Amino acid sequence: MIKDKLKGYPKSWGLRRKILLSQERNRIALDLHDCCAQDLANVIKRLELCEKLFKIEPARGFEELKTLRDNTRNILDRTRQVIFNLRSPEGELFDLSGKLISYIKDYEKANNILVKLDIPDSLNDIPSIKRYSIFRLITEALINIKKHSHAKNVDLNLEYDPDFNLKINIKDDGKGFDVDTERLSASKYGKWGLIGMQQRAVSLGGTFAITSRLQKGTEVSFKIPLSEVT
Repeated sequence: MIKDKLKGYPKSWGLRRKILLSQERNRIALDLHDCCAQDLANVIKRLELCEKLFKIEPARGFEELKTLRDNTRNILDRTRQVIFNLRSPEGELFDLSGKLISYIKDYEKANNILVKLDIPDSLNDIPSIKRYSIFRLITEALINIKKHSHAKNVDLNLEYDPDFNLKINIKDDGKGFDVDTERLSASKYGKWGLIGMQQRAVSLGGTFAITSRLQKGTEVSFKIPLSEVT
């Protein structure tokens, strides 16, 4: 069982703990940009849309405003979570399984995208220092799908490999793109959110890979080591 394998995980950090906390704060800085800043920019755009709708279709404007209100509440919840993790970087109380299930439920409803989720029962046995960052890694990938792929279905799979890594695979049926072409343009590569996902995976000591074909969807994969401090 994963819990048995994790018994050797360090209980007393010393210098390692300071390094980990510094890394966690850097990841939270990414969260503030990826989650809060981007979401607030989206709120501004939606408000501008409401302003236009009220002039031509007031009923639609009110519906959009209701949706925006709910989205803003979600932003507030995520901002509070970021603050909580800044105050308590270990994130010992963070329920990764529960948060994923809840997030995906809201995600499906808000975006009309069906997510097939396959996760092991022992996610919350993952070292607490990594749990929240893994959640943000997955949600960032899902946000990118919403923004860019035009997908209707997503397969999200988490599993452990024999070397005790967490493997995360996210595949969509969207429009896809030419990965090599996008890599040549830093601005476009960043537009797809690929740089942010890569940085977050590296900060966890892991790896990031992506495959995509035009009109054939996109698949992103992460491998995150769990057996030792990175």
